[in-house]
Amino acid sequence: MLAPEQPVVLPTHFQTDDRGVFSKPFAAASSALPSFDVREIYWTSSVAGAIRGMHFQAPPFACNKLVWVSRGAVMDVAVDLRRGTGFGNVTSVRLDAATGAAVWIPLGFAHGFQALDDGTIVNYAVDAPYSPEHDTGILWSSIDCAWPLPAGPISQRDENFVPLDSYDSPFEAAR
Repeated sequence: MLAPEQPVVLPTHFQTDDRGVFSKPFAAASSALPSFDVREIYWTSSVAGAIRGMHFQAPPFACNKLVWVSRGAVMDVAVDLRRGTGFGNVTSVRLDAATGAAVWIPLGFAHGFQALDDGTIVNYAVDAPYSPEHDTGILWSSIDCAWPLPAGPISQRDENFVPLDSYDSPFEAAR
């Protein structure tokens, strides 16, 4: 099965009872995604307004990413870095722990989010190992995105990324 060409929200198994919540954001057997060989899993905790992004790994360590929220809520954002007519297109979706939805971020997209609640926890599963030499990003404020809150804390690293219109992308659009 081929990977989706664009970010896609995945249905999840989600149930609540008097004990709390159970969520399964990904199941290979029932997924519309290709086989996803998880190599690493990360999580972040953020304060409301914090922006993290727009991150990606450059080839040959580019990776697909599965993202979900286990506490709080975010506006999750992906920007197409593939050369061609889609370059710079932005996709955004609200992800929150109350619904348990996950989003698939395919190769060739930068990813970021803005936390909407204090203590928001965002989880990432990726199919390539972390490579510091290939870890990079696009300046978050250079993309066409209406962030829902005033910009809160942003790392110095994220503030120093190249603007989208100056980025020479190594990613090719699918043919």
